[in-house]
Amino acid sequence: MDYGIYYIDNTFEEWQSYSNLLPNVIINELEINKVTKMLYAGTYGRGLWVSPLVTGTTGVEELAFRKEVSLHPNPATSEVIITTPYSISGELRVFDTTGKLLIYDHEALFGNSYSLDISSLSTGAYFVRLNTAKGEVTKKLLKQ
Repeated sequence: MDYGIYYIDNTFEEWQSYSNLLPNVIINELEINKVTKMLYAGTYGRGLWVSPLVTGTTGVEELAFRKEVSLHPNPATSEVIITTPYSISGELRVFDTTGKLLIYDHEALFGNSYSLDISSLSTGAYFVRLNTAKGEVTKKLLKQ
């Protein structure tokens, strides 16, 4: 495969995409740092991409992060507060129902709460995705 990164282990019947926010680009080289448990990919035209390695099971901490992230108010009109169980930085994306990226903050600081201005969005359903070192979580947001 020239495009993307995929993985498989003895619990899967099919190869699984491991894009973790990697665009569909040619991968020239893969390196694993076993000390930091990070995967590095050299891409054609997009530079270096880094991601934590896939683990066999989801840790309790990652499950707690997913469960404890919340949006309120939901439905919202002009602003939504994203609460997290602890202060952490990461990426924030807001997608419409067709998958179009509408809002992107690549250096968001979730200091237990994060204020997201949604006044520019039309009425409808959206998906808010947080990608942090503690895990990735996607929540549905309704805009009135």
